[in-house]
Amino acid sequence: MRLKNINAFLLTCCLSVQASATVNNAVYVGSRGGGSPSANSPVSTLFFLVLGTGALYFYYKSFLGWMKRKKNGEEPERLYGFTDWATMLAIFGLLALFASGLVFVILSLFGGRELVQQTWYFIYPGFLGLLLLLHRT
Repeated sequence: MRLKNINAFLLTCCLSVQASATVNNAVYVGSRGGGSPSANSPVSTLFFLVLGTGALYFYYKSFLGWMKRKKNGEEPERLYGFTDWATMLAIFGLLALFASGLVFVILSLFGGRELVQQTWYFIYPGFLGLLLLLHRT
């Protein structure tokens, strides 16, 4: 059941990325007359806020599941083979990217692009490590 939810989330994210890129490009081209889409447009900010909120909700549910598992003394689900591990790492990498994207938007509002450039290598691995800890312990 959990894998179905993750697959539905990823499909929604892929469709949202395409729609956001299309809308972002249309807004940018319409206002400037040509060129590539801006990374700091309101549409991209809204996109990262929505996906980041969804990813943080997944972290919240994972934390609750981890607390319940620790309380009952249960073990995490066993992963078999390379494909299970690769799929898990790819999905967790995307979720960590979306969650850290929300943090990057908030940091860029306060400290600008330089603050994001100085802290991204702490934030993204931190989110990825936290998700791995919650699901594998």
